[in-house]
This record gives sequence, structure tokens and C-alpha cells, in this order.
Amino acid sequence: VPARRVLEPFSDQRFRPLAVVVDNANGFPQSGFLEASAIYEFPIEGGLTRLMMIYDRIDPASVGPVRSARDYMVAAARSLDGILVHDGGAPSAMHAIASENLTTFNAFNRGELFARAGGRSAPYNLYSSGSGLRQAINTLRLEQVRSLRTQRYRPAEDAPAATAVQVRFSGAYLSGFSFNPALNHYRWQRNGQSAADANGQSVVVEAVLIARIVAQPIPGDPQGRLFVRLEEGEATLLIRGKRIEGRWREQNGVSFFANDGEQIDLAPFKHWVMFVPNWAQVTIE
Repeated sequence: VPARRVLEPFSDQRFRPLAVVVDNANGFPQSGFLEASAIYEFPIEGGLTRLMMIYDRIDPASVGPVRSARDYMVAAARSLDGILVHDGGAPSAMHAIASENLTTFNAFNRGELFARAGGRSAPYNLYSSGSGLRQAINTLRLEQVRSLRTQRYRPAEDAPAATAVQVRFSGAYLSGFSFNPALNHYRWQRNGQSAADANGQSVVVEAVLIARIVAQPIPGDPQGRLFVRLEEGEATLLIRGKRIEGRWREQNGVSFFANDGEQIDLAPFKHWVMFVPNWAQVTIE
């Protein structure tokens, strides 16, 4: 039997994506991983990262802590044709939203969609609910239900194995995943420890995309914020315990093309995209 890759037909109904900017520093453990179709992890100033949780299938009971946007997060949400959910943003992010006339749900002017949680201090205590956000999309008549018809990729048995990845974003932060073959998923490792959400549930995904980017501090920015161009670059896909090398491209969100030219659709899989800057150390084993 040839050890070939398999493509299974896959169809699903998807909604207009909610793209929620979520803290990944003092706001850990966060809410909203369980229902997310995808999670994007972006580098930010200070050697840390910030998450964008994307919902186009199941809306989260609770999501947060919601934090401020960066212009490259605005670009990622726009590429998804999603609605950005955020608590203000860097000047360049707010400029991008205004100049492109994007509809976003910003806690600064849509406070009714957000609530402060007790037992946590600001800015790590702002949450929203998927039902409220989805209702707001419908009220503005921005909902777009689409039929997803694609193929679910399964790598060849003889593809190179990879059961773990670690990305050292800085001396202050390490993010990674370890593969569980019995459950066929990747469990998030945060600073070297298995990470759980605010309800104590393990954070797991079916596929991890390591998308390499060029990032540099903005000259003269008092916070040391980063200039990041989300266009394309080298990438490694981890799926079913295998690794596939290729390139990523900002196209309807994030698209992945294996080195043999085949596009592998990530939409059928709950996936995590790590946008890895040039200075980060990546270890895949």
C-alpha cells in the first residue's frame, strides 16, 4: 500500500469570524480557547505575545481578557473578513481601522458588549461573550454565513515525524506544543508547562503552523512596539505527528503551501498559528 497523503471531502457551515484580541501575559489563564476555530499568536513589545482567538463555528461563552490591538492584528482580521474585537489599540492600529473604515467592536465605544470580571485587576479583567458579539453582528446586518467545501488533509505515513515544538520568543517567554498520538492533538506548553484555560481544561489543537515573519522595533516608539508585515514567508506545519515544510501567505486568513506546491487547507482543523519573528529560537523534535 503506498504511504500517500489522503484528502477526505470536508464540508461545514461557517459564520462571519469574530477575531478577539486576548492577553497572553498576566491575563493567563484565559477564557475562550475551547470554542475557537483558530488561535493566532503574535509577537508584541517586551518579548511577549498576544493572541487572537477566531470564532466562525461556535461562539465562546466567555472570551478574554480582551486587550488592545496592533496594526498587524487589524490586518489579520481583515484578511479573514472578520470583525475585530479589542480594547483600543496602538496609534497605528486605530489609524488603520479609521482609514479603512473597518467595523470593529472596541470596548472604548461599545462598552455594552464587555464586562469587567471580579477577582482580576485591569487591564487583565475585560471579557466579552460570543452571544453578545454575534447579536451585535446581526444587528448591524454584517453576518455572512458561508458553506465551506474543501478537503481534510492527512499526511503520508512516511512524512518526517515531529512530536514537539518550542519557540523562544524572548528570555521572558517560551511557547510550544507537544503531540499526543493517542488523542491525535497538540497540547499547548506555555513557559515549559502544559497550559490550561480559565476552567482548568487543557488547551489543545489539531494542527500547528509555525509562520516565520520579519519583525523590528518601530524607531522612536516609546513602548518599543513592533513593525510587522504580514505577507508571506517560510512555514512549517505540524499535523498528526508529522511535519511539512512550505510557505505561508496572508490570503483569506493564513494559507499554507507545501514545498511540493500543494495547498493544505487549515480550515477543517482547529489550528494555532505562531507568527515567529526572525530573532526567535525554534526547536522542532
